[in-house]
Parts: sequence; C-alpha cells; structure tokens
Amino acid sequence: MSQAPSTAPATITAGIYVRISSDPDLTRLGVQRQEADCREYVDRKGWALARVYEDNDLSAYGGRVRPGYRRLLADIHAGVVQAVVAWHPDRLHRHPRELEEFIDACESAGALVETVRAGSTDLGTPSGRAVARTLGAWARYESEHKAERQRRKHHELALAGKDAGGGRPFGYESDRLTVRAGEAALLRGAAARFLAGDSLRSLCRDWNAQGVATVTGAAWSAQVMRRMLGSARISGRRELRTHPNGSRKDIGRITSDHAAWPAIISAKDSDRIRELLGDGRRRVNGNPRQYLLTGGMARCSLCGKPLAARPRGDKRRSMVCASGPGFHGCGKIRVLAEPVEQLVAEAVLQAVDGGALIAVMNQHDDRAVVDELLGVNAKLASLAREWAEDQITRGEWTAARGALEGRRVALQRRVDAQRRTLSLDGIPDPLRPAWDGLQVPQRRAIIEAVVDRVIVKPAVRGWNFFDAGRIEITWRI
Repeated sequence: MSQAPSTAPATITAGIYVRISSDPDLTRLGVQRQEADCREYVDRKGWALARVYEDNDLSAYGGRVRPGYRRLLADIHAGVVQAVVAWHPDRLHRHPRELEEFIDACESAGALVETVRAGSTDLGTPSGRAVARTLGAWARYESEHKAERQRRKHHELALAGKDAGGGRPFGYESDRLTVRAGEAALLRGAAARFLAGDSLRSLCRDWNAQGVATVTGAAWSAQVMRRMLGSARISGRRELRTHPNGSRKDIGRITSDHAAWPAIISAKDSDRIRELLGDGRRRVNGNPRQYLLTGGMARCSLCGKPLAARPRGDKRRSMVCASGPGFHGCGKIRVLAEPVEQLVAEAVLQAVDGGALIAVMNQHDDRAVVDELLGVNAKLASLAREWAEDQITRGEWTAARGALEGRRVALQRRVDAQRRTLSLDGIPDPLRPAWDGLQVPQRRAIIEAVVDRVIVKPAVRGWNFFDAGRIEITWRI
C-alpha cells in the first residue's frame, strides 16, 4: 500500500534585521540585544533562521546606504528569506521611499513581516499596507522631530561654550576636556609647520612615518588633518558647524571664545589657520596663499575683523570683510588686493631701507625657543640611553619618542623661521631689486616683521579708482 504524500507545511526561513543609529564606540551592545530578542521570537515561531542582517552605527533617517538592509532586500527577492523579523518597525526604515520599496519586495515575494515589539504586519492586504505606511509616517515624524531637538540642543551648547559629546578628539583625553600632553605637542608642531608653509599632505606623511595614528588608529589623510587643524576646539573655543538645514561644514561659526576645555594653540594662530583653510567657496574661488595680506594682516576699519580672499567675477583678486558661516565680519568692506599690496610693499621697502628691519631684529630674542629645543634634544638622548640599557620597553620608547620628536621638529622649524625672517642671511641685500622675485611667503614674512596690521577703510561712494587714503599701516616699531 502506497503512502500518501505529506501535506505538512515547509519550514519558513526567516531573516533577522537589527540596526542602531549611533554606536560611536562600536560596542554593538544595542544590536546584540535586538538580535537576542529576535532569535527568541524566531524560535517561538518554529522558523529556521537564514541569516542576521546588521547595520550598526548607521541611521535610517539620513538616506545613507545601509549594506545590511540592501542584502536583506536582495535575499527577499531571491526567495532566501521568507519572513523578516525586526525588533520594531522603525528599525527597518524611517523614510517613506524606503518603506514603499520594502512593501513592493515583500508583496511580490509573499514574505511575512514580524516585529518583537509591534507584532505582525500583513503587507499582502490593503489594510496591512495602510498600517505599515501609518507607522512609517509616524517614525519619520519622530526622526525629524528628534533631529530638530538635537540641532537646538547643539546650538545652545555651542553658544554656552559647552561640549556636545562624542568620541575622543586628538589632543584631548576621553573626557574631551583634559589635554593629552604628547598629542598636544604634536598638534602645536603641526600648526606651526602649516603656518610656516608646509602642506597638509607633508604633515600627514611625516606623522604616518613616525607612527602617529589618529584616535581611531588609522593613518592620517589630508582631509582628517584639515578638519583637526581647522577646528576651533584646539584653540579653546566653541564653533557651530551645523547649518540650520542640517548640513555640516569643516569650518564653522565661532560661538564662544571661552569653551569648557583648555586651548592647545592660540586663538590668533587658529584664526590664521582657519583663514588659510577657508570654507568651500574660498577653496573653489581663490587660493589665500596667493594673497600677501590675508590671514590676519589686512583688517576692516569698521569691525576690526581680518579681510578674506574673494576674487571678483572678472577674476581680479580682491579682499572683503566676509560675513556668513565661518566668518564674523560686517560685510561692508571690499578692496582690490593688488593696489593695496603694491602700496604696502613700497612702504615696507622704504622702511627696510631706513633700518626698520634691523631694529626689529635687535629687539627680537629667540633664546627661550632655543633653550627649549636644547632641552628636547637632551630628553631624546636620555630616552635612547634608557632604551639601550633596557630600562624601558620598545613600546614605551616609541610612544615617548613620537611626542618628543614632533616637538623637536616644531621647535627647529620655529628657530629656522626666526632666522630666515629676522636675519640678513635669509633676506636679499639689497632687498628692493629682489622683491618681485621673492615667493609670497617670503614677502609676507618680511612685511610681518615690520608691520602690525593694515587697516582698510570704506570706499567713497561713486569713486571707481583706487584711493590710497583708504589704507592705514600700523608699524611694529
């Protein structure tokens, strides 16, 4: 007698999807809790688990690609997954466009959708799809409302000079308030080298060669170095990088000159670095290093803020008192750069001919820098002896040497820069015939040696020619 074919239903294969929006330390504790609850749910259903799809530290709100979620959709279409299990519907999607794509995939494949906290959702019926869309709309609302609250919170913290939390910044301990001495010394050296004309790539190359890693343990890139040096944090100030529309900038708007953490470099050096780095418009429209007086030398007579490089529509170089994100000027001063530079250069050449540069050199004393450099060299020699005599491990030697070597390079460059800019050895004599052949950093260094600042006054309405009366030079001596 033949046996009747079995009518027992085939076991359903389920896929578990877990997601956490923010896990900066990558502990995965949140997704692990979700997975444990979902596995228990799958066991109660008597289903077979095909795979766990995970997107950790990845929001569903901003529209970023979620690799785990995309694999889940592909497996639904391929029939690998016949049921989707998540901890809550908002773990799956918080955007209406994603929800509609998910509905289409599940409806065409006949896949079931189950959640630990909200039960099942039948996407094969109009009422089930309506419920899913309603839940999706409320999830979207909650995400937008949460983002609005967070922006408001960050704005208030920025105005108060308080920390907004996050990962450990380079130069500070994990509490984000205490300076880490070794990294701070490296940072000061990098800032000094950048202001002396070194490129971001050369700084990254040297740090990577020394074994200096980022806070995540990765190698340095020009973009990461740019973001760190341009940060107001390292000057003990607070900035707001987030635009009201949610976009972020590397160079934000200073909101507090006295933050809750100490400074590593001076506000003056930070302003010069930020001026050189600029914002997106300046990177596209002009190179500030082609300008002789930007970076803090040329200033607005109305508000006292540094003028920024802004080429005109006809490509002629000009300087403006810039306003807007990342700048604090009044926006009321604009002047062509070339005639101002020519006027200042001629005044400086006359001052140098009159002995002004020699007088500045006689006033200058770099003994403190030289003494510190000698002290660092002595420490490096002592450190080498301790390692050679097995008093310290190689790891201890490498860690201590990295900080000392960074400081040594920075101090040596400061000494060299002082000698170059404040010594006749580094300046052509006579200077006037050689002036036009000097590079912009060389001419800037000579100007900065004798000029404190160049004040630019408002133009006379209706005048379409350069007015030398708008320019006022303040001398150092």
